Amino acid sequence: MPLQEHYFQLQFDKPLNVSVQPGDDIYFTSLINSTVSGPVDTATSFPLNAQNLQYAGTVHLVYESSIVVTFMCDDAQFGQSNNPCLAHLPSQGDFIMFSKDNAVNMTSLLGYYAEVKMVNDSNEKGKLFAVSADVTESSK
Repeated sequence: MPLQEHYFQLQFDKPLNVSVQPGDDIYFTSLINSTVSGPVDTATSFPLNAQNLQYAGTVHLVYESSIVVTFMCDDAQFGQSNNPCLAHLPSQGDFIMFSKDNAVNMTSLLGYYAEVKMVNDSNEKGKLFAVSADVTESSK
């Protein structure tokens, strides 16, 4: 039977990273010998089980503190009690991370315009070390 698209929702206690967008890949792993319970402060360090990094799916929808993720599964397996499709889904307490698709996110910001005027209001001589810009021609 062909693979079918299925969805699950991940709910978070805090707002999501503003960079998460539809099309991003979601990965997860457990914490090693974790005594962490409840929300984890990402400013502190904790040991990740990098050996067990697993792909969960692709972001379909993004809300303030949740995301809907799509994954592919054979419908014949989906209804089984020991469903192998659900074995790769994250559990509560797992560390969730996302990755951008390099084929889509290869360039810098697109569609932004900036105008700069530099003025030295001092009576003394000033030195300017550098001024630079990243310019990308958009499609015509």
